Amino acid sequence: MPHLICTVRPAELSEVTADVFRRGHAAGHNLRVDLGPLPEAAVAELLRDLDMPQVRGRAGQLTRFTGGNPFFVLETVKHLLDKPDASGPLPVAERATQLIAGRLSRLPPLALSAARAAAILQSDLRVERVADVLGAPLLDLALAWEQLEAAGVMTGERFSHDLVQETVLAGIPPSVGRLLHRSAARVLTREAASPARLARHWQEGGDLGAAAPLFLRGAEDALAALRPVEAVHFYEQAALLYDALGEHDPAFEARLRAAESPWRAEHVASLQPLTERLAAGARTNEQRAWVCALRAGRLLGQGQGAASEAAALEGLALLDRFGQDRVRAALLRELVQARARQGKVQAVQRLVEDMRALHQTLDDERERALGENALGGAYLRLGLEEQAGPYLRRAAELFGHLGDAYRFAWATHNLAASLQAHEHLQEVIRLREDLDRRLGRADAPTLYWANLCELGIAHTRLGQYAQALTWLRRAQAHGDAAGEPPGALDRAFTDLFWALGAYGECLAAAERALAQPDPRDAGGFLPWLFVGRVRAVRGDVRGALQAYGQVEAGLATREFPYSRGLLLLAQAAHCAPQAAAELASQALDLARTHRFPDLETAALAARAEARLAGGHLQAARQDSEAAALRLPTHAPRDDFAWPLLVHCRVLMAAGDAAADVPLQQALEWLREAGQRVPEEHRHAFVNEHVTHRALQALVAQRAPQVAEPAPRPERPFPGRRETP
Repeated sequence: MPHLICTVRPAELSEVTADVFRRGHAAGHNLRVDLGPLPEAAVAELLRDLDMPQVRGRAGQLTRFTGGNPFFVLETVKHLLDKPDASGPLPVAERATQLIAGRLSRLPPLALSAARAAAILQSDLRVERVADVLGAPLLDLALAWEQLEAAGVMTGERFSHDLVQETVLAGIPPSVGRLLHRSAARVLTREAASPARLARHWQEGGDLGAAAPLFLRGAEDALAALRPVEAVHFYEQAALLYDALGEHDPAFEARLRAAESPWRAEHVASLQPLTERLAAGARTNEQRAWVCALRAGRLLGQGQGAASEAAALEGLALLDRFGQDRVRAALLRELVQARARQGKVQAVQRLVEDMRALHQTLDDERERALGENALGGAYLRLGLEEQAGPYLRRAAELFGHLGDAYRFAWATHNLAASLQAHEHLQEVIRLREDLDRRLGRADAPTLYWANLCELGIAHTRLGQYAQALTWLRRAQAHGDAAGEPPGALDRAFTDLFWALGAYGECLAAAERALAQPDPRDAGGFLPWLFVGRVRAVRGDVRGALQAYGQVEAGLATREFPYSRGLLLLAQAAHCAPQAAAELASQALDLARTHRFPDLETAALAARAEARLAGGHLQAARQDSEAAALRLPTHAPRDDFAWPLLVHCRVLMAAGDAAADVPLQQALEWLREAGQRVPEEHRHAFVNEHVTHRALQALVAQRAPQVAEPAPRPERPFPGRRETP
């Protein structure tokens, strides 16, 4: 008798036919082989056998999409090839859904209800929970569940395939679906499920009044979990439900909360349509004032300081003289930051006391935190980092106490920026690496990108150049994926490449930053400083001075004291000795007034160089010794060896035999620092960096006096470090 191969789907056999197979197997007349899903390798082999190049590379996708079911694989491939673009999304094949629907139609009533309840629940399926949703006895449901498994609908406590779940959902009558969603909401409420999940069930169940406040709670939970984009979506869902209920004021409030800082920080462009919807729903002057505050925030995010100030003032004019303090506080927060964006120092300072007093009267920790954050941000925009620090620290503490993880992260980000200006670099690294760990598990793309950029900058300041490049390249990859404007990142690359002596890459990064500025970056003009420096290194003094003029024009409306100091020192390099000494003295005064220790060292070295050129040897020696003694703790940010080079030249001019000591110290530092430089930039760092090239020339000139290898100095220079 010939051998036969019969293929069947057990769930689709009639009881009579199934009994024939069972009796034949018991008698040893047939062998039953249960076929499991195809693994990815088998799906890939199947696609090769089909000889269809359009889908040959999609074995992994097809395996995941079809669960390895051969029938689903073939039907999906056929359906895919019927589409104009076989590389597009995988389609649900109609024959596959028909097959599943036929299988469902043969289920007993309780088994079908169980499948529907499971499809409604979607996740965390348990037989006990499905029984609760249906109000069915657990043992009865256990039997129905066995029937679902036998029919290939369920595998354990999950659907056998996503297509099965989708087909079950599609077949639920609307009235039954609403009933099941409401029952699921009640069951999950008893189990303390997440507010957003409960809101979805009440919404699908038709109880919008129960769903709307749960979406608001879900938004707050999302913010606490550092998922601001998700939070905004929940706020908008709540607003739509309140609209449908005819409750206009709660709808306005929900949209208002959606439009506050998380949205404008993460997706500035999306604030415009949201603001327009709020404007359309504003019915009172107070609500119109809120719209003005949001417009001011949107304009500020686009770098339009004057327009932002005008919008904030328009909102304040709509308010009564007394009351309405919450919206008044919001408008003042926008106003102080808009004025800071324009460099209006005195106007900012005049607002400080009024703002703090108003926020205190609100007796609301969240409002106080927002106020402290706004003032800290304003001082940060002005380049007055020391004044910014205490406000930002208080804001971070308040947001942390409130459990507002997203705003805590932004306040911490800004606090680290204020600390970095004053060389508290170890604390900066600690804060930012902690943020990186938090944000790596979050959905806050703009903040994550900004923190990566700042980690690169901090490591540049520490002279950890290879690590800096790694962080900045991570920021570059993430920024491209998230659509972040590249200007601020290119500024960071400019700093790094200048410190490495990679002047071609420095100039290219500066030109990119100027061509594509980040509208949020008030210092978008500062790359001109590096354009000028590179031109000066290459001997183009006229071009350098033109670039410095661009920086001068930008600083005319911005109070960036550190950048002003750097500009003065750059200009001094092209002046006669007396004028150069005067410019260096101005930079020194700025550094001491604003407590920039690294800038103070650079200014002392620059003045020593100018005084030496002017023939004032004793004064030059006082300055160069003072600069050298500040190392290594307060080295210039991007040129550690320069004060040592200047001091060596001054001592040589004085005929002092100790001139070789700073030279040997500089060489020792250069050798050690070279180990922290990326391999691809090591040659430029040692041989093309203007200071390091001068060191090499001086060593060649004084070869008999400079021992090789240079002895380690009594105070080794491991790079910039924190003040003990």
